[in-house]
Amino acid sequence: MFKQTLLAATGIALLATIGAAHAQVGAETPEAEDQEARQDTIVVTGQKIERSLQDTAVSVAVVTDLQIEEENIIDFKDVIDRTANISTRDGGRFVIRGIDSLNVSGAGQGDLATIYVDGTALPRQATLQAPAEIWDVEQIEIFRGPQSTLQGRASLAGAIIINTADPTFEWSGRARAIYTTEEERFRFGAALGGPIVEDQVAFRLAFETSESDGFGTNVTTGEPLDAVETLIARGKLLFEPEALPGLSVLLSYSHEDVQSGEDFASLLVDDPANNRVGFSNDLIQYDTTVDIATATVEYDLNDRWSLTSITGWNEVEYGFVFDDDRTAAPIASRFFIDERETWTQEARAQYAGDTLQGVFGVYLSKEDTPRSFGSGQLGIDLVNDLGVDLLLQAPPFSLDAATAGFVVSQYPNPSIIQTDNNLTQEIETYAAFTDFEWQFADQWTLFGGFRYDVEQQSNTTEALVTIETPLPDPALFSFPLNQVIGGVNGFLQAEAANATSPLTAFDSPEFGGFLPKFGIGYDIDDDKSLSFVVQRGYRSGGSAINTAQATAFEFDQEFIWNYELALRSLWMDGALTVNANAFYIDWTDQQVRVQLSNNVFDAETQNAGSSNVRGFELESRYAATETLDLYGSVGYAKTEFDEFIVLISGVETDFAGNEFAFAPQWTVNGGFTWRPTENWVANVNANHSTAAYIRADRPQTSRDSEARTLVNFRTGWENDTYGIYLTGANLLDEEYLQTQFPNDPIAGDPPEFAQFGRPQTFSIQLQARF
Repeated sequence: MFKQTLLAATGIALLATIGAAHAQVGAETPEAEDQEARQDTIVVTGQKIERSLQDTAVSVAVVTDLQIEEENIIDFKDVIDRTANISTRDGGRFVIRGIDSLNVSGAGQGDLATIYVDGTALPRQATLQAPAEIWDVEQIEIFRGPQSTLQGRASLAGAIIINTADPTFEWSGRARAIYTTEEERFRFGAALGGPIVEDQVAFRLAFETSESDGFGTNVTTGEPLDAVETLIARGKLLFEPEALPGLSVLLSYSHEDVQSGEDFASLLVDDPANNRVGFSNDLIQYDTTVDIATATVEYDLNDRWSLTSITGWNEVEYGFVFDDDRTAAPIASRFFIDERETWTQEARAQYAGDTLQGVFGVYLSKEDTPRSFGSGQLGIDLVNDLGVDLLLQAPPFSLDAATAGFVVSQYPNPSIIQTDNNLTQEIETYAAFTDFEWQFADQWTLFGGFRYDVEQQSNTTEALVTIETPLPDPALFSFPLNQVIGGVNGFLQAEAANATSPLTAFDSPEFGGFLPKFGIGYDIDDDKSLSFVVQRGYRSGGSAINTAQATAFEFDQEFIWNYELALRSLWMDGALTVNANAFYIDWTDQQVRVQLSNNVFDAETQNAGSSNVRGFELESRYAATETLDLYGSVGYAKTEFDEFIVLISGVETDFAGNEFAFAPQWTVNGGFTWRPTENWVANVNANHSTAAYIRADRPQTSRDSEARTLVNFRTGWENDTYGIYLTGANLLDEEYLQTQFPNDPIAGDPPEFAQFGRPQTFSIQLQARF
């Protein structure tokens, strides 16, 4: 199936290119003019200066509001699945060019990719669950490759820009209702906007709510396993006063609530992909609330100069309650609450001349975490988590393996500990940046820019760890086992004492650095161009607590150099677009998790790794006839660690040559939209992602995150006001496993839980607009 999908997607580009060659020698026809008219100019906003997609050298995939509607893109996952070199994984995370949005080595605090909504960056906890729904969104821009020059921290792998619909001075509105089978999901959304003062003040309001029973059942409680409820509400106000020509003020506020259940199902049942069940006696639920406010002020000084100010504020409350043992027994449960407030201020000046375009700006942000608190019971495996068996075989005990195993068997597995952790944090960032394009000759353009970024962190932490499980009484054992049991008890109590720390405040050193960008472009003709750009990206360092020792440690920032070659081309009088980017990423001073002992909690982040990523993206759209549009894309990303040392059973192992976790090498997408009559429309699309490894810090013997090919469709009848549609997702009902745990081939414990992809679903959609 993969080969067929790959051939289909690349065939679109190849056949279109052959057609382009014929079109170069043929005369322009009225049909060609209609096809060109359908290829509307796509404007990219994420680089601070608005440019057309064809004039943007960096790799960016743009999803317009028309594509969102035609391709039945409902939530953020749908966007990712249908974009080259980006894929999803568990927990709301995503992977760009093989690089996980949080980290690739299990270490580090800063993110590697950031989502921006209406100009405001979302912190980590917001992206784990939200923004989940894509409603009343105008455009989504997915930037692949480092955006550190313009976006700063947390954009080493890329950035995703979401622009919601703005107010207009004409009345407009829309509504939709969707019912989806299998998960019994119903959603309803509406939006309305128009003028308040003619040509001066306008508004837009939008909301959507949804409820789903999910695809699984908790057999212990009889409740849905992975139920989801969402609510999003947004208001925008636009001022363009006649008294101040050239001034535009856009105020926006949005609120989103997401409640979701457990999305991991048991593997210990027959046919687990179609029999998704859980057994926990306690509730497992994740709650996220996101509030975002943005004030964007733009003022055109003249035809060439303009000023922009973007003030952003967001507040995120994220929490969960969790049954840590996931069984029907009342063994271990915990909860977590995280509250974050972020203020940002960006001010910039834009210049748009005949041969020079540029932006110059400053950026300030402050992220405050007044409370990040977790409490509850954890199950600890004395062998896999603490290495007690190896401890017993080493001096002073020096037991043989059989005796050591007998001693370990006297302790409950898992043993339960009570943990209470509290963290506060403040992160302040200051930056100055510039980015420009200079056409210094008829066909030649110079790209340049830099960012100087400075980050400061302040932290407090406290932890209390106690052993809840009764330890065996040494008096019940004869000599010398009583001495050994006493020694193990002392070791466990010492480990708990070491992990306990009073309230401690510590500051990190300054992070940041100089982040340059430079390149050159060549216009082959009016419709085709080549460019080569080199850019430096970074992720900030930080400080944290070694949980086992309750001591603070620091780690430095990490850097990449990204080398990128880009082709932008239009063919067949503009009816065909073929764009491509090829890249190589050199990653040094990489933050990796370094295990200091066989205690799994005795680990620190150190700048001890290096890696590289290489690949390409090819994307094409073709207005084949007056009624048929074709599109396809292919992405390839090969990840590889050059150095990655991990401590396993007391032995250092270098996993150089391993790939990143959850990094599929190939992603392939394709589809078509057909309008056979004025009122009927149909879209069919398919996307494929190859298999990936789940862990990077173990021998990679099998790709347990399975390959999958998803086929979707949307067809229906519509006029200018109403529409009714039938849609299908995962039409072939493909079963695929995204991740599973435990997943440690060395420990040898078989996986017990897994996250499966969405099964086949069908939906009925009703839509109205004016």
